[in-house]
Amino acid sequence: FLLEAPIAPGTFLLEAPVTPVTFPLEGPITPVTFPSLFLLEDPITPETFLLKDPVTPETFLLEDPVTPLTFLLEAPIAPATFLLESPVTPVTFPLEGPINPVTFLFEDPITPETFILEGSINSSMFINKCLFWFSFLVLVMWVYILLVPVSSKSKIKDLQITALILARGGSKGILLKNLALVNNKTLISRTISVLREFSKFQSVWVSTDHESIVREARLSGARIHTRSRESAADEASSLLAVKEFAYHHPEIPAIALFQCTSPFLTLFPIEQAYAMMTDLGYDSVFSVTTSYKLRWTFNSDFSVSPLNFDLTRRPRRQDWDGDLIENGMFYFFRTRLLQFNVLQGGQMGVVEIPQNRSLEIDSPLDLKIAQTIAPLLDNS
Repeated sequence: FLLEAPIAPGTFLLEAPVTPVTFPLEGPITPVTFPSLFLLEDPITPETFLLKDPVTPETFLLEDPVTPLTFLLEAPIAPATFLLESPVTPVTFPLEGPINPVTFLFEDPITPETFILEGSINSSMFINKCLFWFSFLVLVMWVYILLVPVSSKSKIKDLQITALILARGGSKGILLKNLALVNNKTLISRTISVLREFSKFQSVWVSTDHESIVREARLSGARIHTRSRESAADEASSLLAVKEFAYHHPEIPAIALFQCTSPFLTLFPIEQAYAMMTDLGYDSVFSVTTSYKLRWTFNSDFSVSPLNFDLTRRPRRQDWDGDLIENGMFYFFRTRLLQFNVLQGGQMGVVEIPQNRSLEIDSPLDLKIAQTIAPLLDNS
């Protein structure tokens, strides 16, 4: 909600009651300036809607806490928590449900029942307007679906996804674990082979700090990102290594991160995750396996309580869907999520991996199990 020029105190008057449709000013609205201090002296009416200070293009802040006398909520709003990150339009305000925190930030969600003005706008008027705009948004959605399917889908399908494998040389449990052999192929080459067979990735990269892994990755057809000492340290997280890679490749809009210590990766789940990102518009998709284990947790007094079931109704395996457990095989995500220090966010989806293919090699025993069952799984 932007104005063409600063507004002097006492000159900001409405010609009609405030509604989502009409909010008239004497001049046109253009994206130049917006108020930093926007205070109501009384309930909103066409006669009294005045600014105490000139409008500046900074932020939308309250100088004092808002009390239920002028702006009724379930609790007072503290100063500096009423911030707009983008202009308010009738499409984003008001809404029938909780207000999206990206466009209108509060400490708690706002609902039509708790967002009430005491003056000329009453709760029934507000709810009616909410219903009107909800209907309007539904109409816009259907127009969008019917009239713009090709262009919108083409934009999603244009998403370029780059495959990335993190493979540092300093593994502790198994020395140079990423070069361990499973069914006569190194773990790193097994993963790269599947990714190159898929062929839809923009490119396949290995981020590493070890020369032997560099040679093996290049022989398998991958490109190399040289991992820094900081991101390859024992205490460094995978997120740090991914952010380092993305920093050096800002042109990449989406990454598919693979763990080569999950040796039984196949094409089918990759195709599923890729389609969910490019055809369905997901922001992140990751691999899971389904567990039917009944889980318990310790209480503060070291007694235990059930975590995922009711003691009086212990479920049979066939009577419940189980729990989805991350198995670490892969994470697809749009790189913009990295600014929030996450690999999962936005619209999230999962691809289920069978338990017999969800083995992660973290110990010598895991490696031995993988070497034993690989001839069976690789041929199935």
